[in-house]
Amino acid sequence: MKKERILKSLLSAWVMMFLVIAVTSCDDDDDDINSGQVVLLSFGPSGVHLGDEIVFVGENLSKVSAVVFQPGVEVSKSAFTSATDERIKLVIPQSAETGKVVLKTADGDVESKTVFSLEVPVVISAVTDEAKPGTDITITGEFVNWIESITFPSDVTIPKVNFVSRSQTEVVVTVPLEAETGFLIFNTGGTEPLAIGYEDPLTVTLPAVLTLNPLSVQQTENITISGTDLDLITEITFGGDVTSSEFVSQSENEIVLSVPVGALTGALTLHQVSPVSITTSDELSIVLPKGTNLAPKPAIPGTDNITITGTNLDLVSELTLVGATDPIVVPVDQFVSISATEIVLDLPETAANGPIVYKSIHGYSSNLGVSVLIPTPGPAPLDYYIYDDGLLNGWSKWNGWGTDEQDFASTEEVFDGTQAIKIIYNDQWGAVQVGAPSTDVFSGYSTLSFRIFVPEAQDFIIQLNEDGDNYLSVPAGWSEVEIAIADMAGNDNVAELRFKNNNANTPVTLYIDYIGLKL
Repeated sequence: MKKERILKSLLSAWVMMFLVIAVTSCDDDDDDINSGQVVLLSFGPSGVHLGDEIVFVGENLSKVSAVVFQPGVEVSKSAFTSATDERIKLVIPQSAETGKVVLKTADGDVESKTVFSLEVPVVISAVTDEAKPGTDITITGEFVNWIESITFPSDVTIPKVNFVSRSQTEVVVTVPLEAETGFLIFNTGGTEPLAIGYEDPLTVTLPAVLTLNPLSVQQTENITISGTDLDLITEITFGGDVTSSEFVSQSENEIVLSVPVGALTGALTLHQVSPVSITTSDELSIVLPKGTNLAPKPAIPGTDNITITGTNLDLVSELTLVGATDPIVVPVDQFVSISATEIVLDLPETAANGPIVYKSIHGYSSNLGVSVLIPTPGPAPLDYYIYDDGLLNGWSKWNGWGTDEQDFASTEEVFDGTQAIKIIYNDQWGAVQVGAPSTDVFSGYSTLSFRIFVPEAQDFIIQLNEDGDNYLSVPAGWSEVEIAIADMAGNDNVAELRFKNNNANTPVTLYIDYIGLKL
């Protein structure tokens, strides 16, 4: 009786295990059963492992000659543990994978309606430690054929259909171009899918730049970048935030490209499909025209020739005098003369005070760095002078900071008289200090006034002592600046007057003249 109860319990368990699948498929398969064809109703139990025994339940199963698991792993009838019309028992082969199961018969194949899957203990034992994007890495371990996908750093996932090869002990996959150095995640299949992280990161090889040649070049000329793994580079950004992706030639060890119009002096940034970019240690110097002086000053429009001296002036194709109401364009064929160090031209009758803009032979435009000064009535006199052709009334030059030059007797750009203060800042917050003769020097005055010249629009700061900043934005050329003394912190206890830079893009050159106070 006890044995009978045990057998009945086991039978009930098997019935419950197959009941859902059997019921859902029975109606569809009644005709096949009655006709003597092979019918697969279910298989199980669930949660089996590789090497465990599995049972297939159905009708006319004695006609099955083999059972085929994915990917094409065949178990012949001779290897079945047992086989009857209603059941087939066999051991799951170690190389079986997830997928539909096929029963082979003389009348044709019978495919399972449900997917066969297992709980598989995937083990990763080794991964290639370094690789270049586009090359292959090898993953070794146990049951790695159950890896469904691999996720690389930068969240690029490669599904198993795109693996180069896969077996029970080895997977080969190509490193995607988007990948960067970091840890791999292996996403497994089976009845209990896992995300397995390998303990050591994959080092993704980066391009490296060894040399730039030449280091000084004109726009549109070619440069050669030498290094390693440069075939990964897709585009290059020059100083001035100008980018080029059109290379003359490209190989693993060398890129040749033309310097784009608009490129400025600076380091190069090399980009690849991966988000990791490479910046060169050397700066590429872009040869551009630069004016250093203009004479005479002042010059009489329609009468005087003006002479511009500087460097690389033979790259100029035209000059524009932007101070006039209608900017005056003078093409190179209307210059009196031109050389690498000097341009001479007639000053047009409609010329006015203002900077000169050039266009290069390559089509790039920028400020030349010099300006036209024409005779004008002298400025209105100040009620108190701090600087006019030199410091006056007991004011003195202090050291300051963040500058390459502080010339209080410069003749290069002068608003009034023969001299002005020339400043070249090398720091965003550099300052020139002028010491006051007494702390009450501003008493009784309403306005601080001075003239400032900048080659192009600049941000600037005026400060008394270490008190609050007074922020200014001045346009290109000469400008008059007036600041209400009542608005300046520290005006009742003046130790010094500071002229401060407020531009991160250094060096910055400017000129200050005609400094004083008004009632």
